[in-house]
Amino acid sequence: MEYTWKHGVQLTSYTTLKTNRALEVGKVLVDLCTGEKYQVLAIGKAKEDDRAFAMFPEDVVQTWPAGACKEEELAQLRDKAGYTFTETCKPFIDVVF
Repeated sequence: MEYTWKHGVQLTSYTTLKTNRALEVGKVLVDLCTGEKYQVLAIGKAKEDDRAFAMFPEDVVQTWPAGACKEEELAQLRDKAGYTFTETCKPFIDVVF
């Protein structure tokens, strides 16, 4: 599944999200780079200003900050996902749920 990802109070998104299964309202995403959590508030079709570029996915996911993982929890998630943190890691790229 591919989504245009709007987080917080964004009106227009410059971020996309690709997952191996469909998201659901209420799910919590964890950013493996930063440990930040985002709760899925809504999923729907893109409206006129939701996407920065027309080539972005038509399905839009709206998330809201939901805290952060503790270091131990983040380490376990990174290990399970086979994720290695480096200085080149960027937020909103590698996410688990």
